[in-house]
Amino acid sequence: MRRKFLIGALALGTLLGYGGCAARAVHHRAGHGAGGGRRASFERHVAQICADAALRANAAPR
Repeated sequence: MRRKFLIGALALGTLLGYGGCAARAVHHRAGHGAGGGRRASFERHVAQICADAALRANAAPR
C-alpha cells in the first residue's frame, strides 16, 4: 500500500512538473514572461555602455 502511494505521488509530481514547465514556456513565448520589458531595457543599457567605451577608446590620445 505504501509503495503504491509513493509511486502514485511521484508520478503525479512528475506530470505536474512537466505541465508547469509547458505552461511557463507558452506564457514566456507569448511575451508575458518575467523580464520582458526589463530585458530590453538592460540590453539597451549594455549597448550604451559598450558604445561609450568604444568612443572613449577611439578618442584616447596615442
